[in-house]
Amino acid sequence: MEKGHNSTTEMPIAEQPRPIFIIARTNDLFEQFIPVIASALQQTSRVVDVKTFPKESSYEEINLWCKSNRGDLSKKEILADYTCEGEIDNIEQSYINFEKLISNAIMQTVFGKNMFEVLTNSEDSFEMHGQAIFQTLDFVFNNNPDIKPSKMYIVRNHLTDHFPFRLNDSPIFSHQNQHNNPPEFLTEILEKLTIPAIETVDSVMDVPETIFDPTIHDKMAVMADRHEMNRKNYYSYKDEPKTQQLGRQGKLFLLPFESLYSLLKQVGHTRNSEEVAANLCFIVKDLFDK
Repeated sequence: MEKGHNSTTEMPIAEQPRPIFIIARTNDLFEQFIPVIASALQQTSRVVDVKTFPKESSYEEINLWCKSNRGDLSKKEILADYTCEGEIDNIEQSYINFEKLISNAIMQTVFGKNMFEVLTNSEDSFEMHGQAIFQTLDFVFNNNPDIKPSKMYIVRNHLTDHFPFRLNDSPIFSHQNQHNNPPEFLTEILEKLTIPAIETVDSVMDVPETIFDPTIHDKMAVMADRHEMNRKNYYSYKDEPKTQQLGRQGKLFLLPFESLYSLLKQVGHTRNSEEVAANLCFIVKDLFDK
């Protein structure tokens, strides 16, 4: 061996995984499940930051924040909701949509993992979501007949903001005529649940204020996308947020399906929330623990 030659081989330093940034406009669903996602990521030794915007935040506010933090975001992997993903697209940053992870965890709980795989591979997302909505409401109404409405108002605005009605996520929706009308799709489900009266309105502002009147005994309810319920001019009735008031009275059925499932849990009518959290934790860890 030559004098002065160092024969020690230096071991390469393992590359550290990139930190993760969770970005969302908050709602009841995310308040429940973002901590589960963050905890699962931390179990994979990831550093996790969370940025949430109030539910009334505009797209412009979110976009301004994304542009102002472009440099920091470029150094991290991003998990975003449907609302924030478009603004992240504007700064040309890649991301994973965590709403789909939550949806998959809930679907696995509703159908079981084996049936979930069968329905997923069938490529008919409408069949899967339709069955999920029907099974959840059927369970609720059978076990809690007092909240089964005699009339349901379906609100058209914002129904295409989320899967499965979101056009750019669902080629089935854009090409099959029977699914070109989300209220019609939802009406078919509600008719199977024997709701006596179903009416479609364009805006939540078109729902009569009598829905809040306790002296009126007709049990009216609203089915709407959660984005529609963020309207500032619809936000309060007698000093209480309308969304909160309707939810507390069992008169609000929020879409997409994962919000429906989450909201029903809050009023004590949904099963297996621990199983949803366990499924979500497994999905996240399987995705990132590579």
